[in-house]
Amino acid sequence: GDKTVQFAPLSFDVSFQEIFSTLSGGGVLQLIGEEERRNPAAFVRLLDNTGVARVFIPYVALQQLAETARVLDIRPRRLRVIISSGEQLRVTDEIRRLCAALPGTVLENQYGPTETHLVSKLTMRGDPARFPSLPPIGPPMDYLEVHVLDQGMRPVPPGVAGEIYVGGAGL
Repeated sequence: GDKTVQFAPLSFDVSFQEIFSTLSGGGVLQLIGEEERRNPAAFVRLLDNTGVARVFIPYVALQQLAETARVLDIRPRRLRVIISSGEQLRVTDEIRRLCAALPGTVLENQYGPTETHLVSKLTMRGDPARFPSLPPIGPPMDYLEVHVLDQGMRPVPPGVAGEIYVGGAGL
C-alpha cells in the first residue's frame, strides 16, 4: 500500500488520522524522529528516499518543505497527496511550484477544531496556478452538518461572518 509519513506529534489529534487512516486502508506508516520533524532538509530527503506518497502537514511546515525542496532541488517523487490542517492554509508560490513539480499531486485543505476533529475539506487538483491563495475550508464531511450562525443563533447569509456550529454523527 501507499506510504504515509507520521509527521504530527502523538499529542496532536492529526496523529490519530495519520495512523489509523493509513493502517486501516492497508498502507504503510513511515515513522520519523525529531531530527526529520524539525529539520526541513532531513524531512524532504526522507520523503524522497523512503517513497512517501501522502503527508499530513500544517501550513508552516508545508511552506518550509516547499522552500527546502526548491533550494535542494529535490522532488519527493512518490508524493501524491498533501493534506494541510491545524492552521489556515496559504497557497504560496513555493507551494505551487512544489505541486507543479509533482504531476497529479492533490493538495487538500482540511478544517476541524480539536473537539470534533475533521469537519470539512477542500481538495485541489489540476494546475496549481489556479489554486486559490487562501483556500476555503470546503464542504462538510458526509457525516456532519455545518452551520454559520449569528449571535442570535440564526443562519447568516452567504459571505457574512458568523460562528461555525457543527452537528451530526462526528460529534
